[in-house]
Amino acid sequence: GLKQGKEEGLKQGKEEGLKQGKEEGLKQGKEEGLKQGKEEGLKQGKEEGLKQGKEEGLKQGTVAERRKIAKNLLRMEVEIEKIMDATGLTKKEIEELQ
Repeated sequence: GLKQGKEEGLKQGKEEGLKQGKEEGLKQGKEEGLKQGKEEGLKQGKEEGLKQGKEEGLKQGTVAERRKIAKNLLRMEVEIEKIMDATGLTKKEIEELQ
C-alpha cells in the first residue's frame, strides 16, 4: 500500500511537473520569439525607410535641379527642344516654367 501509493504519487507529480514545465517553457519561448521578431522587424523597416527616403530625396533634388537649369536656358532664349534634350524634361514641364 505505502510503496504503491508513493510510486503513484511520484509518477503523478512527475507528469504534472513535466506538463507545467512544458507550458511555461512554451510561453517563455513564444514571448522571447515575439520580442526578437519585433526588434528585427523594426530594424529592417527603419533601414528600408531610410533607404527609400534617401532615394526619393535624391530624385526630387535631381528634378528640381533640372528645372532650375531649364529656367536658366529659357532666360537665355534657348529653343524648347534643346532644353528638352539637355534636361530630360517634357515640353509641358518646360512650358510650365515660363
